[in-house]
Amino acid sequence: MSGDPLEALPRDNGGPNADSLLVWDELARNLPGLWATGQLREHLLREMPPPLTSLSDYDHNDSQKEKGGNHLVSFLQENGGQPALERANLVLSFLAHSFVWASDDDKVAKAKPAKELPASIAVPWTAITEALDRPTVLTYYSYNACNWKRINPEKGVELGNITRLLNFRGGQDEEWFSMVHVAIEAQGGSALQAMVDAHAAVIKLDAQGIALALERAAEALESCTNILRRMEERCDSYIYHTRVRLPMGGWNDSNLFPQGLGYQGVPGGNQEQRRRERFFGETGAQSSLIPAIDSSLGLQCGAGVKGDANAAGLVPYLMTMRQYMPPKHRELIVDLEPGGRALREACKEHGMETSAAFDMVLNRLWEFRTLHMELTHKFVRQWDKRDDAEVLGTGGTVFTPYLRAHRKATKEHCIHQRR
Repeated sequence: MSGDPLEALPRDNGGPNADSLLVWDELARNLPGLWATGQLREHLLREMPPPLTSLSDYDHNDSQKEKGGNHLVSFLQENGGQPALERANLVLSFLAHSFVWASDDDKVAKAKPAKELPASIAVPWTAITEALDRPTVLTYYSYNACNWKRINPEKGVELGNITRLLNFRGGQDEEWFSMVHVAIEAQGGSALQAMVDAHAAVIKLDAQGIALALERAAEALESCTNILRRMEERCDSYIYHTRVRLPMGGWNDSNLFPQGLGYQGVPGGNQEQRRRERFFGETGAQSSLIPAIDSSLGLQCGAGVKGDANAAGLVPYLMTMRQYMPPKHRELIVDLEPGGRALREACKEHGMETSAAFDMVLNRLWEFRTLHMELTHKFVRQWDKRDDAEVLGTGGTVFTPYLRAHRKATKEHCIHQRR
């Protein structure tokens, strides 16, 4: 998303959406306090404006306009465009996940999440996510990229100058965990732009241009690693595991959601009264940054997993995670793949300067993955006594075998096979 996220929904003064937009924003901003009361679900059921008569009343289709529907989606598109839709999705995502997972006792919340989402949340949320072409669940993009503001508008998107717009329970650890990711995404954009420039230099047969662009990419990735290294400054691993992590979860666990999560008021398939879904939770696997860098280097998603059943089993999941990204992001990953293969071949052909620069990018990427693995151990793995194949990340999947395999594949993709 270009530009800073919206800090509030547009106001529909006197219009049919006026009450809903105002109440949604207010409830979402007050979530940390509501979590602390132990009465969050009851409060949302009481305060959320009732939904319109059907999902189509929120539609932006011209035929629905002729029927005099509410057309929330059209209002948002006309009064803020994509950022307004993203703000609505962020607000409703936080309200929905709070409703599902809220409890004054974490043990109760983990064992007994809500199995049904009320229509007052489910119906408008579904309309918004359908307009955005993303699943109706909290995603990495909403949780991080659409959920920050600058303290000083004149300064950059960097740690120390950004803060969250919305939190679940609040506190330093939740703030810092997300802001580290926002800062990485901001810095990582420079790495991705440099890789695009390297692809352009390949087309021009410009060996020096290739090397210079790759050096810029390596420098930006090193900065990303340095930002990630700061995670533990203000986010304690135990607090993350026991307090921050829970609300990010989805509803793909068949033990907790044997029939999936019900979306009241949203028609289901096969003549079901309501839609039921098993969506994965928010996870870094939904970030498009590193997959796009991989593609730009010609490094395939499933590289390094051959012979490792646990790692190989995660590849379909990672491909599914692309559907949780904004459409343009997942398209970019695919579009970069041919250029990534051509770049590696060009670097081999142009000699030591370009091949060394190519390997330097992979080495910086390997270092980032190594640190990421270390942090997943500290923040998730060390608090779970089960085997690696049983420990799940926030996305609801086994992650350790794949991270290990893909880090190895990153090193093996080097032209000179060395650090």
